[in-house]
Amino acid sequence: MSADKDIRGIALRRLSSRERTEKEMRGFLEGYSYSEDEIVDTLNFLKEYGYIDDDRYSRHYYVYARSKSKALYTILRELKQKGIDSGRAKAAIEDLRDDAGFEAEIIDDRSVALEVGRKMANNQKNSGKALDEKFMARVGRRLMSLGYSSSICYFVIRQLRRDESENV
Repeated sequence: MSADKDIRGIALRRLSSRERTEKEMRGFLEGYSYSEDEIVDTLNFLKEYGYIDDDRYSRHYYVYARSKSKALYTILRELKQKGIDSGRAKAAIEDLRDDAGFEAEIIDDRSVALEVGRKMANNQKNSGKALDEKFMARVGRRLMSLGYSSSICYFVIRQLRRDESENV
């Protein structure tokens, strides 16, 4: 078996478990004793046949991360850590707006954060507990852990208090 087929096989097996970015795949292949030329040729092969595509990865990752209620800033930072610059990631995410199937997934941070806060408030009420200051602090901590700015956290807390006063 030639070295080309061997490195391609290793790369394809790595991709069988989940999608990877070009940077992730490069880092994985560099762990083997292949030359830079072999690695570049393999990455070009993978890109040419669509096995790795950083734009597609960005779109899929965005949908996944939003399902976990992560803030856009956090998503872009995580994509950058995976080797995708923020400009390219933003452009790929914007492409989702053009695809009717994903249009519902493109929601601003305030709406997502408010949804998280309201879900927490409903769970709190359903368990018979009050929406007191201790609870509001918990909402703020949860939103901060998801990467939301303090201004969005305060917006959600104000809105939860407003919702609560309207329901009394």
